[in-house]
Amino acid sequence: MEEGKIDRERAARFAAEFDRLRASYAKSMGEIAADDLATREAMDALEWQAMTDRRQKMMQIRTQQDLLGKLQQHLDKGGKAKHFAIAVMDHHEAMPGLPSVENTRGAIEMLTWSRMDNFLKEHGRNLLGKITNEEDLQDVVRALRGEHVDNPLAMQTAASVADALEFLRQQFNAAGGAIPKLDNWGLPQSHDALEIANAGYEAWRDFILPKLDWQRMVDTATNKPFAGEDALEPALQQAWKNITSNGLDNATPGAVNGVGKLANRHADHRFFIFKSADDWLEYNDRFGVGSAFDAITGHIGSMSRDIAAMRVLGPNPDATVRWMRDMLRKDAMPTIEGGRQVKLEGDAGRGAKLLGDLWDYYSGELTRVAPENRAMARRFAFVRNWNVMSKLGSAYISAQATDPMFMGITAKFNGLPVMDQVGTYLRTFNPADSSHRDAALHAGLVFSEMTGRAERMYRDGKFNFHEASRRGATGVLQSTLLTPHTVAAKQSVGLGFMKDWAEHAGESFAELAEPNRLAFERYGISADDWDRLREVGPVEQEGGLLLLRPADLARTQEPGALDAAVKFMSLVDSETKFSVPGESLRAQTAVATFLGRAERGTFGGELKHSMMQFKTYSVIWMMTHLERALYGRGGMGRLQYALTLPLFLTLGGYIADTLIDISRGENPSMVPDGQRVARAFARGGGAGVLGDMVSAAATGDRANANPISGYLVGPTIGAIADPVAALTFGNLGEAASGKDAHLSSELVKQARQALPGSNIWYLRAAVNRLALDQLQELADPNYRQSWRRMVRAAAERGSSYWWAPGDALPAGAPTISTSTTQGAPQP
Repeated sequence: MEEGKIDRERAARFAAEFDRLRASYAKSMGEIAADDLATREAMDALEWQAMTDRRQKMMQIRTQQDLLGKLQQHLDKGGKAKHFAIAVMDHHEAMPGLPSVENTRGAIEMLTWSRMDNFLKEHGRNLLGKITNEEDLQDVVRALRGEHVDNPLAMQTAASVADALEFLRQQFNAAGGAIPKLDNWGLPQSHDALEIANAGYEAWRDFILPKLDWQRMVDTATNKPFAGEDALEPALQQAWKNITSNGLDNATPGAVNGVGKLANRHADHRFFIFKSADDWLEYNDRFGVGSAFDAITGHIGSMSRDIAAMRVLGPNPDATVRWMRDMLRKDAMPTIEGGRQVKLEGDAGRGAKLLGDLWDYYSGELTRVAPENRAMARRFAFVRNWNVMSKLGSAYISAQATDPMFMGITAKFNGLPVMDQVGTYLRTFNPADSSHRDAALHAGLVFSEMTGRAERMYRDGKFNFHEASRRGATGVLQSTLLTPHTVAAKQSVGLGFMKDWAEHAGESFAELAEPNRLAFERYGISADDWDRLREVGPVEQEGGLLLLRPADLARTQEPGALDAAVKFMSLVDSETKFSVPGESLRAQTAVATFLGRAERGTFGGELKHSMMQFKTYSVIWMMTHLERALYGRGGMGRLQYALTLPLFLTLGGYIADTLIDISRGENPSMVPDGQRVARAFARGGGAGVLGDMVSAAATGDRANANPISGYLVGPTIGAIADPVAALTFGNLGEAASGKDAHLSSELVKQARQALPGSNIWYLRAAVNRLALDQLQELADPNYRQSWRRMVRAAAERGSSYWWAPGDALPAGAPTISTSTTQGAPQP
């Protein structure tokens, strides 16, 4: 340092590393030899870190220069800086051609899954949340460790998993990371922070240390194996602190100092190397989260997330986001040459805030729960899961009727045959024929509904109520067909694009129809990219399905092939979100920051989060299709798009409303009137649960209606406030006026709204008539007057009941009336 060769920070790092290495080597060699070896290795580590830092800094500079140049081009064309700021994180129709972090994440994840297409055919979760073929999955873990297993299928699966994980490592390093290659590494290790914290450091260390193969573990400070088992102690101490605070992603175990670059993460996932697969499994059973299935799917998700951020924002995305926000807040930006400044519009400051919010949500900062707040967060999560079980039993009907409308208009906008898209969905959803679902897996069309993580139900004799509620919610969505429908719909969108590409593989970019070219340009796909994909050629799948798959292009390893494949799969990821609304980084961020930020895990933060439950769907519609109607360029004009979508969504809502009426025991009338059309618009237009409440209130089905107040403050608060109000103020008012209070009847009414499974669409009428109505009558013998009012109200609407309230048996099969004549009142 005195000679000016290294700065003060690097000198301090060298001294700390030298002291640590010398202390370790001195235990097995003389003082002079220990000093010499520690000096050489500390210098090597310092040089390795310096080289890594220089590479990452150069990549960071190039990324920021590229973003600056694209922003200037956007402004020169009259664009808004706010739109650019949003589009960096998530697709924006006003900013075509700019790769977004969110769509790149989806692309990387799907390209990874295409390398292990048989994994999800063999392993997944059943209706109870248990892993299928779990013994074979343990053989996969052993095979990944290089151990011999007499299970050819497990060996084949392990080879595909290893290939996928190696692909992620290579892509992470190409984006600026520095993860060393480890043969027979196995799997990343998840850690239950609460369990490890409760056990304490010494108990945790004593359990894990005998299972670790420390001679193969890499000291992240030197990028070399540890000098001895004693040298592992400081790294284990740091690892325990990281796990019990904010997880291993917070810092790198064993590092001399914390490093903020995203490019320096994920070496930690490979830090712990166990002596055998059984050691890994034993540790995972004692201190891990979930199973080997969760370890694999979770690693793919987290690596894809970080690779995408680094590809778009550089090795240090946090720094890039701060740089962009500072530039936007100043309402000015420097030119690429660094001379004059370009004045931005006044709303650029709003763009800076949105960019920060989007990045914080994407990176997990907005949703992170502090260790001391985890118990509160899990309690509220239990309640939200209960809300799903008790309120979304008929959501499949709405989705089945309205999602095809979204899919159809998205296909039309992108130049795809609409009816062919609908047919692809029906074949993918068909449980008797798996050919389209298998083709989707081969193409990498895997989505979050297929890879959800889970915790253990029991550990040390303790029952996990939070996990039980989560599995119950997942089970309701699966058993009511909402999840199978959603997966089939999403997969059919990707298959639809790949089928269309195969049909046009003989056409050059210039020969493509305008909607197809505009779709490509929207995601930065050039003529050269299209030629690269065409050269790969279509692949015929089982059943004669012909697909042109970007995953095949990514495997060619030709120059530019992977970048082109990422663009095509980014298109698939983004247009899938237009076709099947349900996930949106922008919508989720907007909901999370509505009325300001609130720390998750605190009572106020969880209360606010619970208030926003079930409200994301409506926001997604606004931030995708409404935005496309304002700025989009495709196979439909903007005015045509703006008028067509609400019309078809209302039609879908009308169909859904009719089917839900049938599920409640009613013979609905198809004759439109103002009230029914309004209900159809509310349900089909993305109002979600609000549509259910409006429909229930309008039909007089007060026993199953969720009050409007419950929607405004959220189902969690409403589920408490509405019953309290009904049981106290309502009964007190009746008593004051000389009427019977009917407390027991009110209790049954409130309980049936919160009963899980009571509104499952194919059981709804039977559960209500055979069980809940009978309980209601036992609690209040005069309650039949309310049922007669419901029947008269239905007759006034021109409908009737095929299974009337209070009846033990149905009067007949459901029918649909097309008459304008009012139905005769039933007794």
